[in-house]
Amino acid sequence: MSTVFDFSCIKFGLFTKLASEHYGSKLQHTNLVWCKIRIFLTWILPCFSTGYLILASIDRCLSTSKSQRIRSFSQIKIAHQMTCIPIILYSLISSHLLVYFNLRKRCSPTAGTYAFFLSLYSIVWTSLIPQISMFIFSLITYFNVRKSHQRLIHPIIQNRNRTDSQMIKITLVQVLYSFILLNIRTIYFSYSLLSTNIRKDNYRHAIESLILQISSFIFYFNFRRCINNIHTAEVKCVLFGVDTGSGVANLLDNTITWQSNGADDSELISINSWLTLEKLTNKTTYITAKNSLCHVTILIGGDEINKIVTIKFESTTDSEADYDEQVYKQYKAKDILYQVFKVFGISPISDFRKTTIIQQQVTKAIHLIRLAADEIITSPRTASKDLAKTVLTIDDTEQLLDDLKLLFRTSEYDEQVRLLTLAPSDWERVQTEKFFNCNQWQARKALELRESFGFLAKVTHFAGNFPIDPEIVKEIKNFYQDDGVTRQTSNKKE
Repeated sequence: MSTVFDFSCIKFGLFTKLASEHYGSKLQHTNLVWCKIRIFLTWILPCFSTGYLILASIDRCLSTSKSQRIRSFSQIKIAHQMTCIPIILYSLISSHLLVYFNLRKRCSPTAGTYAFFLSLYSIVWTSLIPQISMFIFSLITYFNVRKSHQRLIHPIIQNRNRTDSQMIKITLVQVLYSFILLNIRTIYFSYSLLSTNIRKDNYRHAIESLILQISSFIFYFNFRRCINNIHTAEVKCVLFGVDTGSGVANLLDNTITWQSNGADDSELISINSWLTLEKLTNKTTYITAKNSLCHVTILIGGDEINKIVTIKFESTTDSEADYDEQVYKQYKAKDILYQVFKVFGISPISDFRKTTIIQQQVTKAIHLIRLAADEIITSPRTASKDLAKTVLTIDDTEQLLDDLKLLFRTSEYDEQVRLLTLAPSDWERVQTEKFFNCNQWQARKALELRESFGFLAKVTHFAGNFPIDPEIVKEIKNFYQDDGVTRQTSNKKE
């Protein structure tokens, strides 16, 4: 979005400026509507671009945070929801331009108080606040990246992290770039407004005209997004899989430096916890110890080369070490799932935050594994087999589930609710409805029943008994309170 408004700013602002100053167009200084529209658009289009640049800085800041909860806000879905904020915000706040710009000798703001306000507005709102915000978020991003140097990054996501790191660098450079170029124009514009009522000679007018042309060129040059070498390399790497490295496998700052000629006489490894590094260039490495010396097994073309290398440990706190170990376990588990899915031809999971899809894929993999096992295990069954150690085949499992569904369909209404309590404890109401083909009341009642009384609890209708008629209650009381009525008991002596 920032690029779209950059392009719009150049096309509209620069072309209308050239038409007015070099091609004799007087429309801006003779038509009040065009005067207001041009001033409004030339102000808010750069603001829109800057606003999206701020959002990009915030996104980079969130994506590099150590907190998983904070990183979860860096999503495409949330970014789409935030796209309308800069447009609405800057359009409303800059609406005063449509009111206080008028035609005098030329299209200019109302002199006096508003001119002073406009100069402060241009300095504070359109320059200082956005640039300081971007600087702060960029600074936080920088420190987050520095802290992340102590984390373990698994090689499976190494290329993705490398791309993110390059994009962070691009964002930081762009923030600094915009800060310098935009402020030059802002300073001149503020000076021009504040010196409107000052008498100036021709020499001073010439100097100001020269500064105006230079500042305008620099201002519009800011919105020309040049593709630098880093960005070009990243595009090649992402689109075509071109590796721009030169014999160096980089895990942020936990680097493993290999000799570029393929020799394996020395390796420098800097890590801070248990680590498994795989598929670095043409080598596979396993690090299997945690001390000053570490045993490394390098596989090259199927041949194992065992080495003892020195490890430089980073100073980390207990919480960071626990975090590193947790991250390592997660990525190791993802690696295992990836390999299993690859064997059975199951599509890999791109987003591990979608737990429902993970459960479905894992269930499918388990089903395929058990089918393969059923083809191999052909030993006859005996009646003396220990039931506690009985392994169900796929056919056994399906038959049991079909029989359970049949029992459910042939049972009475309350008994069906009782059977629904056998559903897995992590199932929600919708899952129970779909599996047993029941109504939502039964599924909800079964969840409440199991939570209150456990599995296979009977349904109790607490509100099913009708209240006694008050007249009957009154007659019973009168009967027992009447002195003329006596009761004979079986054990009473005559």
